[in-house]
Amino acid sequence: MIRIDMYFTYARLIPAIIVSFPFWFLLYDLNQIPQVADVLSSMLAVKWIGNVSVSVAFQFAWAMLVREIGKRYEEKYFECQKRLPSVYFLMKADSMFSDEFMQRLRGKVLSDFNLKLPKKVTEDDRIYSDIAKMVLEKVKYVKEVVRHNAWYGFYRNLFSGGILGLILSVVMIMAGVAQKQSYSIWGGAILSVVYLAMFLLKRKVITSNGERFARQMYYSYLNLDSSKQQTA
Repeated sequence: MIRIDMYFTYARLIPAIIVSFPFWFLLYDLNQIPQVADVLSSMLAVKWIGNVSVSVAFQFAWAMLVREIGKRYEEKYFECQKRLPSVYFLMKADSMFSDEFMQRLRGKVLSDFNLKLPKKVTEDDRIYSDIAKMVLEKVKYVKEVVRHNAWYGFYRNLFSGGILGLILSVVMIMAGVAQKQSYSIWGGAILSVVYLAMFLLKRKVITSNGERFARQMYYSYLNLDSSKQQTA
């Protein structure tokens, strides 16, 4: 069952809608052809499950596809999740955080998980991955972590899924040429440039937002006990 929450809305649905712009333009163009318009209107009016229309079902399925592309790129770029920002932040933590912060972090990790965070990078990096996963499990419902995670998912899925938008934009241009519609040609060209720029910048943008999320994750982890005390 799909849960409609902040993460789903920002990290999955909105990127999918942005990436699907050329598709809806193409659908509009096809709708101008009388024979095709009748078929499309009949299809879009069909209820798939209960009161869910085909168009709504398609948008949700499209969102899953865009997310899958984002996750595949993430796994490939971050070496199958062994080098996610939350992991290499721990491996390079001494150069990224203050001495006092690291002392508190090591103490809390030892207290909570009975694990020692190495002071020097070891050959077996699984300890960093294990600690990162356990820390995330502790703070995954903290408001700031949820917000940063949602924005990380937004940029990851949008910039990785931009390749789909680029392909559809090219199809849009071809359809415009075939039908001699200048607005489709120009619209497709503009969208192609936008999606191409997103695709080319994806590594920098995804890494930057991933590191921002990782930093917030560890800040929230250290503030976890104090936040509980304030709430109590």
